[in-house]
Amino acid sequence: MPVKSLPIKRILNGLNKGNKGYIAMVRHIAQTGQIVATDFKAGNVLPNTDNLSFIKICQNALPKGTNIKKLRIDAAGYQASIIAYRMLL
Repeated sequence: MPVKSLPIKRILNGLNKGNKGYIAMVRHIAQTGQIVATDFKAGNVLPNTDNLSFIKICQNALPKGTNIKKLRIDAAGYQASIIAYRMLL
């Protein structure tokens, strides 16, 4: 049975039953599973929007003297500003 997709206009204006969609942003420490910071972007916001500021929020949420040593990001995070910031840590 073929999968029926929603028209783009319907996706951008709301999901099924009129509910709005959100993109959950959760940063955690892989080794311990502890959550460092969370954020919810509106579903119609591009995934690469404002990622650097969220990384800075995460860095500031860590105890003093602790730095982010490794950063795992998807294609939306491959931005020159993020890579340059990461090199400074």
